[in-house]
Amino acid sequence: MVDKRLTFLISNLDGLFGRISNVATQQQQKVRCIVHYFTRLSQAIPRGMISFERKVLHRQLQGIFPPIPGCDKHYWKNSSSSFCSIRIFDDGLIENQRSNALEVDFANRFLGGGVLRKGCVQEEIRFVISPELIAGMLFMPAMQADEAIEIRGVERFSCHTGYSSSFRFAGDYLDTKQRDSQGRLETRIIAMDALRHPGQRQYEEALLLRETNKAFCGFLNQKLTCLPNQVLTDVSRSPYLELQDHEVAEGNSLHLDENKDHAAFSADITNTRSDNENTTVIKQLHNVHLNSDTFSESEIAMGIATGNWGCGAFGGDVELKSLLQWMAASQAGRPFLHYFTFGSPHGKMLQKVSDIIIKERWLVGDVWKLLVEYGQNRLQRMHKKELFEWILPRLVKGNASKA
Repeated sequence: MVDKRLTFLISNLDGLFGRISNVATQQQQKVRCIVHYFTRLSQAIPRGMISFERKVLHRQLQGIFPPIPGCDKHYWKNSSSSFCSIRIFDDGLIENQRSNALEVDFANRFLGGGVLRKGCVQEEIRFVISPELIAGMLFMPAMQADEAIEIRGVERFSCHTGYSSSFRFAGDYLDTKQRDSQGRLETRIIAMDALRHPGQRQYEEALLLRETNKAFCGFLNQKLTCLPNQVLTDVSRSPYLELQDHEVAEGNSLHLDENKDHAAFSADITNTRSDNENTTVIKQLHNVHLNSDTFSESEIAMGIATGNWGCGAFGGDVELKSLLQWMAASQAGRPFLHYFTFGSPHGKMLQKVSDIIIKERWLVGDVWKLLVEYGQNRLQRMHKKELFEWILPRLVKGNASKA
């Protein structure tokens, strides 16, 4: 059992090699991937660089660093953002996508999770086919509730098949993606940890907020949203935004108030602005003029490639998590979301729900209110319906009542 007071996991290989002979075959296959990486290194040293960035959505510490406004429940219910386009794939893998998208790592709060132990699910597989990700385990502390980690430029070295006990090394992989001006491959991975075994509590509004903000933090391009030295009308520029941009530029990260209760913090964050002022601030932040010399078209056009985040081993509701991620991507201004179901049967229902939301032009705030209502009803045991079954008729009826 992991000590919750730890900020790093022990990053030694003994936990990996020590299990080769007495557990399932996937441990041997993970080692094969890592050995293959060093075989490739013996042939040619990789060029370029990799960057690790800790993304922080909001912090409020004794009034010194105001939070980025709009991260509370009022912001989500008042959101007037339209949904971005969504495509659902019943087969295929996130790491194989070629659509200029951020790849979501279904992460443990400790980056890398069980890659150096017996873990062999989505995050661990991503780390062994791109072993340079493992380096981040040495200097990226455990993620808090308002944090995500973005990794840019990592190279992939191995092909693979299977998942968990069926995972197998499947030979060499030649990564042909282009590089940016700093020599980084155009691969971006967003590591974000979902709630572990939330059970029925995942339908509470506070935990809906935690998960949506977590995804929003990962998906938000803060360099486009919060430009340094940008004067915002009727808003005092936050010293936190300036400091954060400087810290990220220098390759550092903020480690403040690591012992706070983040579940309570996310739900009860003190907010000194009214709802209308929050909405105004966020709109101004999103409408900041973009300098074409600073940001490439490809960076602005990057979408999201994700799937059943926080489900499976973590026990999340796959229908709920898919909608929360879509809402977060839309609110972050991402142009599209590609959702890989990995063969999950909920994909067809997700297609129906998303088709109605797009066709009837539902807004993020309206769907948020439906999710809160569903959660309240579920917790009060007013019904036993799954989310999509419950929400589909309301999407049609709700739109008719608004017309």
